[in-house]
Amino acid sequence: MRFFVTLAAALGLACAQGHAQEDRPDLFALIGAGDVEGFTAALDAGAAINVRQDTGLEATPLMWATGVDNPVFVDTLIAAGAEIDTRDAMGDPAINWAAYYGRLPAISALLDAGADTDLTGHGTPVEIVMRRGHQAALAILIDHRNERPDRHAAEAALEAAVMAGDTGTITALANYVDVASARDWAGRPVLQSAARAGQGEAVRALIEAGADPDARDRIGFTALHEAAREGRTGAVAALLAAGADPNARSEPSGLSLTPLHMAATANQVDALRLLLDAGADPDVTGTMGATPLLWATFEGAREAALALVEAGADTSIAGNFGDTARAVAEAREWDDVVAAIDAAEID
Repeated sequence: MRFFVTLAAALGLACAQGHAQEDRPDLFALIGAGDVEGFTAALDAGAAINVRQDTGLEATPLMWATGVDNPVFVDTLIAAGAEIDTRDAMGDPAINWAAYYGRLPAISALLDAGADTDLTGHGTPVEIVMRRGHQAALAILIDHRNERPDRHAAEAALEAAVMAGDTGTITALANYVDVASARDWAGRPVLQSAARAGQGEAVRALIEAGADPDARDRIGFTALHEAAREGRTGAVAALLAAGADPNARSEPSGLSLTPLHMAATANQVDALRLLLDAGADPDVTGTMGATPLLWATFEGAREAALALVEAGADTSIAGNFGDTARAVAEAREWDDVVAAIDAAEID
């Protein structure tokens, strides 16, 4: 499992397994096992709270602790004096890890402890939660940074109508709001709100009223990225019918991903197939050199991985970390995916 742990950590995907540390208490394993009693005893015995893992991203226990549900580990490490803004090998501090997971208690605890939200590894915390789709975490972070946009009442009413799927009100409000520039509560194109919520009719009404199907947010995501990640097939279909680009690439702050990457990452097979049918490139690579197939294997999206292999995705491409989709699938013991890749390579 060496390269899976390495690849997973390199993408901020700390698995719930500890990595053995010789000659010292294994805080990582204790956290992964949810062993609060053993963890507390190790700290009381003088365990090094800022120790780094020997492989992967050289994570600290605080980073690792953001990946588990129990907030006591993060709280205890902070109280014990853990270094808040220490960065891993990709430049991500603990709050970026918490942002990846969308762990609200961890994010709040780290913010209260003074975590720096400007540090960039594979994005800032705000950029990471936008990419991952963690709306509640995004609200906490932009409120902390005082980044809520000022909006007039009609713009807020338009978003409310979008979320309710009220196409009549959307059409009426288009007389008072520039739909093309209308933004949601976080400053993103309001069309993205419709896409995230799966409001296909609202998507159509907004586009008819002047919304750009390919309008982008601060990380370069379009409404199609959002709909694909959430598996909103009605919205995906409506956007594609309106001419949205199935190969739109986000900004480097969004890891240069396409909607197909998002569908693959989230294991949204139906959305993935709609995108492929519309001409999405299955072999496009993002900032980390990873194709949608590689992202699917990294993220544990087994069905999406199979669908991509069956669709003819190039299985020989290795990302920046050196392993192919077959190697990661083999590490996960996905015999069906490995067999499908082998059969595709023979053909």
